[in-house]
Amino acid sequence: MTRTNLDRRPSACAIAIIALMLTAPAVHAQSAGQAGASPSSQTLEPGWNRIDGGPSTICSLGSPYAFFVAPGDARRLMVYFAGGGACWNAELCDDKARPRRYSAAVNPQRPRTGIFDTTRADNPVRDFTKVFVPYCTADVHLGARTTTYTLPPSNGEPERTIEIHHNGGANADAALKWIYAHVAAPQTILVTGQSAGSAATPFYAAVLAERYPAARVVQLGDASNAYEGAGAAAASWGVNARLRAAKAFRDLDTTKFNYLSLFELAARSSPRITFAVVNSVDDSTQAFYLRSLDDKSPTTATMLARHDRELSQAIPGYHSYTYPGWMHTIIGRPEFYTLAVDGIRLRDWVAQLVDGSPVRSVGTALFPRE
Repeated sequence: MTRTNLDRRPSACAIAIIALMLTAPAVHAQSAGQAGASPSSQTLEPGWNRIDGGPSTICSLGSPYAFFVAPGDARRLMVYFAGGGACWNAELCDDKARPRRYSAAVNPQRPRTGIFDTTRADNPVRDFTKVFVPYCTADVHLGARTTTYTLPPSNGEPERTIEIHHNGGANADAALKWIYAHVAAPQTILVTGQSAGSAATPFYAAVLAERYPAARVVQLGDASNAYEGAGAAAASWGVNARLRAAKAFRDLDTTKFNYLSLFELAARSSPRITFAVVNSVDDSTQAFYLRSLDDKSPTTATMLARHDRELSQAIPGYHSYTYPGWMHTIIGRPEFYTLAVDGIRLRDWVAQLVDGSPVRSVGTALFPRE
């Protein structure tokens, strides 16, 4: 097994915004009023264009929502769901906590490293039309509820309440409506995301596959495959209505909201979807959230191994790339181009997925034996 120099443990204090703290070029503002009335792709400036989300969108603490579009080849589309933490109880949702464990507003800075580095000729999505779906609702892009949390008295302060707009579903819909209006017939669609954004990618891959039945759809999740059931979180976020609104998920037992179910139902709805995940075997951020959901949770490595085995058995088109270390997310980092496990570069593996070439799972020897 090839080892790398990625054994860098990120601070748990910074995990909530790790996916959005990248430097970025200028962003061009486009006021749309509502997503359906956005300007046509011919009016977009080169680089990232900001599109107002419209009246149905909002961030967790009430600020406006917007998404970003970079024009490119209309036959090839990348839809990227940003990460930025999550919360489902008063302690995690505390708006005065330092550090806050969720992104509460749209970050105007767009990343320019990893798969966003358009200066690199070897970027597998360099010329794609790119839609960047920011994350500011603490609900893995699936929420459909405004929830009030009550914080008990502490440090001399009285009891207080926090209102969180778990509006991720409607925010994502604003970006999808823009896509439907401006990208007529993509041949290849890459649905990807990191951290909290990664968790939602199977769902949105199925939604886009239904909308574009002639397209080849590739789902690529980065840094979320250790998660499993999340009943308390699903209840706080109100995900049931969001999931059931999609044809592919009408049979989901919403009393058992399960990460693996998103893959299985998406695969059942469309055999055209290729499913893939990337994870570090000891991801410390996934470990943090596993313990937040269940303080007796197995390790990240154990959960990754278990889910990789189950998904490999259930979904013929599923593949994984696992690398050593504790790093959380990689596709948006410079290491996307340098990481290699068993002699296979991550960049090359992703390029093959996007092109429709056969790939195999990489790094499974890192998993512990159960």
